[in-house]
Amino acid sequence: MGCTRRPWLLSKYLEMAFTPDSGIRKQDALTVFNAIANNDVGRQLAWVFLQDHWDDIYDFVERVPMRMIRSACRKFKTEHHLKELVEFYEAHSHQLPHNALDMAQLLEEVTGNVAWLKNHYDEVLAWLESQGHAYMLPSH
Repeated sequence: MGCTRRPWLLSKYLEMAFTPDSGIRKQDALTVFNAIANNDVGRQLAWVFLQDHWDDIYDFVERVPMRMIRSACRKFKTEHHLKELVEFYEAHSHQLPHNALDMAQLLEEVTGNVAWLKNHYDEVLAWLESQGHAYMLPSH
């Protein structure tokens, strides 16, 4: 189900994964989250869900593994998302004391994504348009 391209279904699946007695085993909640976060349609849904339900998720899984944050954010490529990630970490760093290095690496990775896009997007777009492939590009 984590592969579907229907946002409403992905949202429902996320809700069920972190709801006791929903039919999804507690130990499978992280697998569900990661599947949705690795889905192009679900990535933003997973990030918003993580932010909006942080305390509930943290209590449900008895601490949030860094891989949840990484899977939701590692493909971020905009200044807006970078800012959100920094603010998120600042707000929750007390709950992630053992993940400072992992978080620094993730922030560096996203900063690199933002810089790469800023430096190369126009050039790559022009080339793809010249090859007749512009219709395949996601917006940034």
